[in-house]
Amino acid sequence: MQRKREKTRRVWRMHTREGRHRLLAYAPGFKALLSGYKGTFLRSYELIRKEWGTLQQMKIVSDNATGIHIKKERTGSYRGQLHTDTFRVTAHGKDFFVKRVTKKELAQMLEAYDKASQALKKMKRAVHGFRVHLVKPIVAYETAQPARTFVVTEFYPEGKVKLVWDLRAKEIKVVEAVKELDRKMKQEGILDANEFNTFYNPKTRTILLFDVLLEQKT
Repeated sequence: MQRKREKTRRVWRMHTREGRHRLLAYAPGFKALLSGYKGTFLRSYELIRKEWGTLQQMKIVSDNATGIHIKKERTGSYRGQLHTDTFRVTAHGKDFFVKRVTKKELAQMLEAYDKASQALKKMKRAVHGFRVHLVKPIVAYETAQPARTFVVTEFYPEGKVKLVWDLRAKEIKVVEAVKELDRKMKQEGILDANEFNTFYNPKTRTILLFDVLLEQKT
């Protein structure tokens, strides 16, 4: 007897947990990832909260006991880089990207990623011969005293990818592909699939899309 196919799960599951930190949402694979990094996420949250001023000075914050290193950083020459609260958290040889957002931005982001995922499926996750991968957030959480909301994704360093904006004079075909991707996404009501919110991995010929938003209806 043929088994019925499971319904497609949403990218995010909403949760609330009381305590020093509130787990606001997480992707389906988060629990499996958490088991391999026991204490890492919680300790990194604590360090960002306690060492906020040090991180804003572009200094590295390290915890020798857990091997966690945190720095205010992002990949590429993003025009708003110095004014955005984004951090690179390194632990056990893996890098994570942590970005501060507002509660309103988070709610919009969850919906935008669900919609973008469906749009890419319609496009067969490709454009102009390039693969397209949506960099989905792993977890969102809120710290207490002061209250700040953060989203965590995988970090892609300069050695592996390039911001498409930085390739505009070198990789014309990639840039044109991203422009087509942006056009198709706008048709689905999804904004910011542009050169500032895409990386390119030349080894796999993959465009990585992140930080998408929904078109606001008036």
